[in-house]
Amino acid sequence: MKNLFKFIFFLVTSLILKKKRFLILNPNLSLFGIRKILIYDKKIRTFLTHTIRNNFDLITIEEVYYYECYKIDDFKFFNNILKKIEKKKLLIVDCGSNIGCSTNYFINTFKNAKVISIEPDEDNFFLLKQNVKNDNSVLINSAVSNENFSYQIKDNKDNRAKSIIKVDQDNSKKTVTINQILNKKDTENFHPFLIKIDIEGHEKDLFSSNTEWFDKFEIIVIEIHDWMLPHESVSKGYLNCIVDSMKKNKRDLIIRGENLISIKY
Repeated sequence: MKNLFKFIFFLVTSLILKKKRFLILNPNLSLFGIRKILIYDKKIRTFLTHTIRNNFDLITIEEVYYYECYKIDDFKFFNNILKKIEKKKLLIVDCGSNIGCSTNYFINTFKNAKVISIEPDEDNFFLLKQNVKNDNSVLINSAVSNENFSYQIKDNKDNRAKSIIKVDQDNSKKTVTINQILNKKDTENFHPFLIKIDIEGHEKDLFSSNTEWFDKFEIIVIEIHDWMLPHESVSKGYLNCIVDSMKKNKRDLIIRGENLISIKY
């Protein structure tokens, strides 16, 4: 009943408030065998459909489409950045794409962008492939890190998040690096515009070395996980990169929801 009231509240407020871009048109009906969530984008007048498994997936949809945790076009800096990139083909890298909500959000917000979507978890990736069907997207079933190594997925008992651990088996999947992605032939003519990072604590390794890519992106959106992994200084490498970048560029750091958004001028 609580979830039904929340759905009604979200729907009514989205209908009334002009600033709300998306309408989530049905609640979680997975108990009845209906695993689709229908979303209407008022801005571009189109419908999106996302397949979900449970209420956790619905929470992800709410974060992306109701709260718009990746919304940046309402910030004062946005028009200046638009002028800077208006004639460029944009590259967006979505690290930790989950079931594809963030990837679809970027695809529908930035029509001239190619979105590289990276998700290591097999179950998430299965839904990602169902939910993201666009010629401007590239879906990669891997984990992102600072270097290439074999890995396995580790379940965290205390929360729904999953992390990766390094293993020695040669037959395991290998991580990809941001530098590799930027150096591929099919991305070399694209301008690094935005990278979103939500990788459940592995940002500690991602920012520990090989961070040449950091200064190439105009916008970096990250959810840090010190709260999930206390006493590990998970965000240290990221903060060092921000400080180093600010010595070379003008950057602002903005908090939106659970995300830190860094903008280069």
